Amino acid sequence: MGLPVLLMLAGAQLLGARAAVAAETVQPTFDNLEQKDTPQETYGANAFSIVSVTGGGGYWRPVRGIYRISTEPDVFFRALGREDLARHYSRRHGTGVLLRGLSYVAGLSGLGLLGWGLLEAKAIPAIAGLGLLVSWPVLDYVGSELQKPDLPPEQALDLAGRYNEALRVKLGLSSPVDRGVISAGPRPTGPILMPLLSMVGAGIAVGGQF
Repeated sequence: MGLPVLLMLAGAQLLGARAAVAAETVQPTFDNLEQKDTPQETYGANAFSIVSVTGGGGYWRPVRGIYRISTEPDVFFRALGREDLARHYSRRHGTGVLLRGLSYVAGLSGLGLLGWGLLEAKAIPAIAGLGLLVSWPVLDYVGSELQKPDLPPEQALDLAGRYNEALRVKLGLSSPVDRGVISAGPRPTGPILMPLLSMVGAGIAVGGQF
């Protein structure tokens, strides 16, 4: 597959329409709940929140429980019973990983070809090497973007809220709770800032009372 075709496919993956999803539906099975001594504690250990990560270009990430345990988006979607969203994210993420790997191959190959072309005064290898070097940051950027969830953050927050409501029903808890916000004693009224490390970089996670 030629480099132009690869770049066009990468651009189509990144700029293509987002998956059409019915974000209002969740069908959790609660197969993997972390059981605690009381229903309230079980809820606090398993409820989901959505945080916004400002580093690495900005994206949202699900966290679980009162300790805000970082959770992969596909794990989050499967917990909701949304296997369709999990598959979509896994395909997109896998494509991103592949493109980032190819970007390094292209960059190293480009350096070799460019150096050889310059040393041997050969125009074609030098031009090919330069083209590969130019493609390196493009493929790396597109690959990085594809590894992030493309579901809008407001829909992710709605999904988390619906999961939390279903969890409260299962546990027999009837008191209301804010969607996407974990109830664990008194909550601060302002935003919560905390560092968040991930495979694609570090940033600041911003959570709060939505």
